[in-house]
Parts: sequence; C-alpha cells; structure tokens
Amino acid sequence: MEVYRIHIRPKGGLANPQISFTYCLKEQVLGMGWQTESQVSGISWEEYEKEAASIYGDGELSRVRYLKHNVKKDDLLWTRDTESNYYLGKVLSGWEYVTNSDAQKADITNIVRCKLVRVPSVDDVPGKVVASFRPSRTIQGIRDNTASDYSIYLWNKITGTTDYATSPRKYENVFSFLDSEETEDVVFIYFQTKGWIVVPNSRKADTMSHNAPGKRVA
Repeated sequence: MEVYRIHIRPKGGLANPQISFTYCLKEQVLGMGWQTESQVSGISWEEYEKEAASIYGDGELSRVRYLKHNVKKDDLLWTRDTESNYYLGKVLSGWEYVTNSDAQKADITNIVRCKLVRVPSVDDVPGKVVASFRPSRTIQGIRDNTASDYSIYLWNKITGTTDYATSPRKYENVFSFLDSEETEDVVFIYFQTKGWIVVPNSRKADTMSHNAPGKRVA
C-alpha cells in the first residue's frame, strides 16, 4: 500500500477547479485530463496512450503514465479543494478512461475510482502531506513512513473501519507531523531554552540573518 497526493487543477476545455472537484466528489473519482479527440470511454491503455501521444506529445503524458503505472487498488490518495479542505481517498480501481459529458466538462477523464472522505480539520493533516502540495506536479508519492502510517490511522478513524492493519510503533521523526510554521515554532522554542533571544518579526525574506555576540538571531 502506497500513499500519494494529487492536485485537482484542470487546464483543458471549460473546466475550472470548483467544477472539477464537485465532479470528483459526486462520482467518487480522482484523476486528471489529457482527453483524446475520439472521446471513447473504456478504451485500453495502449489505445489511449497512442492517440493521446499524437495530440500532446510523448513527454506531456508523464502524469497520466504515473497514475496508470503507480496508483493501485487500496492505495491512499490525498487531495484538497479550492478552499483548502483536505480529502483522503481509498483507491478502489486501477486506471480508467472515462469521457462522458460531465467528465469532459470537468476535464477529469483519466481516473481511478475512490471512496473519498473529508478530513475534519487541517490540524489533522500531517505537515509532510501539507508540504507535498507545494510542488506543481499533478501527482506524486509521499515517501515518508510516518506520514504513510498516520494516513492509514486517520482513514480508519474517520471511516470507523479497520480497512488497514495498524500496529503500535515508536516514531522518532516528529517533524513529519509538523508544517513549516509549527517547525519554526519548535526551533524558536529550542533556541529560547538555550538562552537565545529570538525576534520572530524580523523573520522576513529581505532581512539579513546573523549571529551576534549578544546571542541574537534574526
């Protein structure tokens, strides 16, 4: 079982992120665009890849290939909507190509079927997952054991199931749970326990950082 994150951020046709995300929730799917001109649902991967490559070029299909060859049944997929609400999806199927009118409008045609649940609060989302949404690539794996195990725990908790086996484990990498601001807070607290004076307001991109004899850091 692997854990991934996916942006629902269409670029084709009349789609916009809100339409696309509403479609994903309604149909319980996650995916991306790169539609073909023949618009035939249920075609094989070989048929889709050949036609799509002739339209977009071989390199453009790397995202779709990643979805097809990596995301499998029972994997977990993180995503978020236009209002920064986070969702966790249990994958129920492998790659499919779907091109009905709603899928075309949403520009979500290369999909995996999922059971999607909303995460109650952003505080329930580990920092490693939050950080994974900063890169612009459409889909990527979350290669962090702590974040993966927590995703499993969270899925079971939210859904009230035991879909995934869990076992007690000691985690030493607490920073997988913290976002960037929380990590800064931990660093500042640590400095202050060592007798340093920390001035958070001076923490700006254009402020020079230095260590002075009086133990002051910017």
